[in-house]
Amino acid sequence: MDILVFPILIISLFLGGCSAQIEPVLTRRPLVEPLPVSVGVYFSPEFRGYRSHCDAWLCPEYDVGPPNVALFELLFAGLFKDVVILDATPTVHSNLKVDGIFVPEISYLKADAPPAQITYRFTLRYASAEASGALEVESVWEVEGSAWSGASFVSELVRLAMRDAAAKFVKGFRGEPVVRSWLKQVGIESLEMDPKAPLSQIYEGAQP
Repeated sequence: MDILVFPILIISLFLGGCSAQIEPVLTRRPLVEPLPVSVGVYFSPEFRGYRSHCDAWLCPEYDVGPPNVALFELLFAGLFKDVVILDATPTVHSNLKVDGIFVPEISYLKADAPPAQITYRFTLRYASAEASGALEVESVWEVEGSAWSGASFVSELVRLAMRDAAAKFVKGFRGEPVVRSWLKQVGIESLEMDPKAPLSQIYEGAQP
């Protein structure tokens, strides 16, 4: 019995591949002035459970859903006065009393080898009318001169790409046309942050 189980376990481990975790991207809210609006945020099951995919032999897959949920919960909490995390697909006809609804998704992820690349798409649904818009943010991250050092190195690149994309999202948020239009509709003046502002102005206590 034991003689049969052992090789079966070995085969199962090789065929099943391996899963790697992404370390937390942020532990604090971004250091920005929150907009005086209320928003709902919906993390779909696909977003919450997103995993990277790799066809190469023994290439690790990364569970990027949970760290992305944690990341954007912090970002939205820092960007807006009030944030409601929604449990179901939102509609403009719901009784939810918010000024807008955000639905983030990962539209592209490269995590099989350096450089790491991630693209987010954010759908913004207006609460006062049947209107919506979308904005995208992308980051490609590679450390020049670094030698390949396995899954932990790639997972760190993925984490840094996520962090960089989040910084771009925060810095450019108020300058996005769809956001300007939405803020104008809810009576808020759109003021851009300096696109060249260092990360220290956005991430309190965080290191690049």
